[in-house]
Amino acid sequence: MGIKADFVEAERILARLEPADKQRLQKICEEIQTAEADLLARAGSAMERCIHTCQGLCCRNIQLEAIIGVWDLVYILTVAGEYRDRLAACLEKEIPFYASDCIFLADGVGPCLLPDTSRAEVCLTTFCSGADTVEREIRKVKRCFYKLGWFLVMRTPRRFVAMIRRYVPRKPPVAS
Repeated sequence: MGIKADFVEAERILARLEPADKQRLQKICEEIQTAEADLLARAGSAMERCIHTCQGLCCRNIQLEAIIGVWDLVYILTVAGEYRDRLAACLEKEIPFYASDCIFLADGVGPCLLPDTSRAEVCLTTFCSGADTVEREIRKVKRCFYKLGWFLVMRTPRRFVAMIRRYVPRKPPVAS
């Protein structure tokens, strides 16, 4: 299926959100952005090793759908909605089920098209080696994405119950 289907699902989720849920989602996504910014600020030496030693190896010959999922795309579309058309254009180049370089690399070689604090969880919490100095920040980013996942998962049962309430007739009050 690839991530094109996940992209469509992420857009569908965002389109169906009630205003209160949109506000809650925005708050969760802002927490993720703050956690990502803290991680990037603290990850200087680990990030330098990744850039200069590995030279983007984690973006090469990958199964993209194993790295970026619906939750990531909901996050990206929420905080970097202006990139929607660029993401959609990149998805046209996707070849599902086959390993290839990340389709979100500028000109196919990098850097990433997305802003630093608007990337998928795995893209910001995976380091080649020596991430000991940023373990706390990595855990915080992961916790924030976990919170986003819970928010999205728990919306489905609430929507289901609301739908049933709309279609199941209420019993009239019993007269005594």
